[in-house]
Amino acid sequence: MAGGAARVACGLRLAAVIASRASAVILSCFARAMTISRIDFSLLDFLVIEAENSARAETANMLRGFGVTRLREFAGIDAAMAEIERHPPHIILCDWMMRPLDGLSFLRKLRADPARPYAQALVIMINEQASADHIQAALGEGADSYIVKPFRAATLAAHLVQVMTGQKMRRAE
Repeated sequence: MAGGAARVACGLRLAAVIASRASAVILSCFARAMTISRIDFSLLDFLVIEAENSARAETANMLRGFGVTRLREFAGIDAAMAEIERHPPHIILCDWMMRPLDGLSFLRKLRADPARPYAQALVIMINEQASADHIQAALGEGADSYIVKPFRAATLAAHLVQVMTGQKMRRAE
């Protein structure tokens, strides 16, 4: 199958199942066939949880720069979790350093019941801490990737491709 036809076929398969659940397996075919500049993010629903207004706006602007059109933003985990329960997103970007509930507690809550539709959402944890212990804790609780602040759009793009192709980060040793 020619490259263009393969991308179209892959995109059609993705579109057929994206409404039910965005798993790494489904997104893998789509993301491998295209570079970050060619991925159609308009099919995916993103949710950003970040207490700092400027950091939340910067992350949201990066996502919009990639063509994301379905984006919800929250300053707190409780409000975000209520929205997630009503309308599960495909990809969640969550800051670890939240109050009163932190990002690690959020991950535990999100992944607690695998039967819930939102438990399958892809999660990228964001934190200022780059220690192996922090990375291992986040991945151990179910994060699909971990980004250290501050980060550039290229870093976010690389992590999005990573989680969409099912390449989960390895735990720090």
